[in-house]
This record gives sequence, structure tokens and C-alpha cells, in this order.
Amino acid sequence: MASLFLHASCEKIKAVDDQLGALGLLTRLLDAGLVLEMLRQVIDPELGVNIVDLGLVYDVTIAADGNVEIEMTLTTPGCPLGGFLDDEIRACLAQLPQVRGVAVTLVWEPPWDPTAMSDLAREQLGWA
Repeated sequence: MASLFLHASCEKIKAVDDQLGALGLLTRLLDAGLVLEMLRQVIDPELGVNIVDLGLVYDVTIAADGNVEIEMTLTTPGCPLGGFLDDEIRACLAQLPQVRGVAVTLVWEPPWDPTAMSDLAREQLGWA
């Protein structure tokens, strides 16, 4: 059921590029900025904040053939959401025709801590 919620959020991709609309997303050059904007639609269901603003995404690599590699962490090594977030990331990025494949790698160094969060995430969690 939560998966359907995240897919519904991801369907709002036209909001990512207000100037060009959904067509702009479909024709825009695939770069790390576009990928990060898309990943802002993937919400950590326990915290209700997107994975980019939480500081979980460490690196985005785009290959010339359209394959995207995401290096990310979780809030704790024992977090049960790893597979769930992997699926949501793949589903979200699959909406872009520029993306040919997605690889998600979980890393534990450096370990995540709350200082990795954006000001927006802190505000959403009431820490601002």
C-alpha cells in the first residue's frame, strides 16, 4: 500500500520542471540535477521526508548510455527500508525515457547523521 503512495507521488514529475512542464522532463538532458529532482519524489515512509533532503543520496553517476548509478545510505544500517527504497528509486527514474537502467548501491561510509539533512528536511521534522 505504501508503495502505491510513493508511485503516485512520483507521477507528479511535471512539477519538477515548471518552465517546460512534463515534456521538458522527457526531453531534458539526463544529468545529476534531473536525477536528484526526480528522487525528491521518493519519500522515506517512516519520516515523511524525501531521500535527497534527508541527505541519504551521496552520489549520482550518469553513464553515456543512460545508465544511472545511485550511491546512497540509510539512516541506520539496520533500517528495513533498503529494498523498498531501491524499488521506489527504480520506479521513479524509469519514468524518464533517458534512463536505460538504474543501479542502487548502499554504502555505510560515511555514516548518515542528522547534519546531512537540508534545512527543508529539518523544518519538516520540526527541528528548525
